[in-house]
Amino acid sequence: MSSTSIPCITLGKHRHIAETIAENVSSRLTTHNFSVNAILDEDSFSPANIAVISRALAPRPKVLIIGGGFSDEQAEGAIEAWDEYVKEVGVEGTAVIRVTPGTLQKVGAAGIVDWLVEELKVKFK
Repeated sequence: MSSTSIPCITLGKHRHIAETIAENVSSRLTTHNFSVNAILDEDSFSPANIAVISRALAPRPKVLIIGGGFSDEQAEGAIEAWDEYVKEVGVEGTAVIRVTPGTLQKVGAAGIVDWLVEELKVKFK
C-alpha cells in the first residue's frame, strides 16, 4: 500500500452515529492508510449528493462506505451514483463497502471499526 492515504466517503443514517463512528473509524483507518473525507447522513444523502461530493473532493475519493441503516434501494442508488463517478472521472482502485443491515447490532459500535478495517484490507491488499 502506498504512503498516500486512501480517501473515503461515508454514509451514516443518523448524524450522531455517523459522526461517532466516522471519528472512531477515521482515527483507526489512518493507521491503515485510509481517511474519512466526507460524511453524509440521512438528511444530506441522495444519489445526486453522492455525485456532487465525489467529484468535488480532492483528493478524489476511492472508497464509498454505506452504513447499515440504509435500505437496499438507497444503497443501490448510492452505488449507481458511485459507479457513474468512477467511470466518468476514471478513478482506479476503488471500492464500495456496505455495512449490511444488522451488522452494527451484531458487532457493536467498537466492533464496526474492526469490521470495516478488515473489509478495506480485503479490497486494498
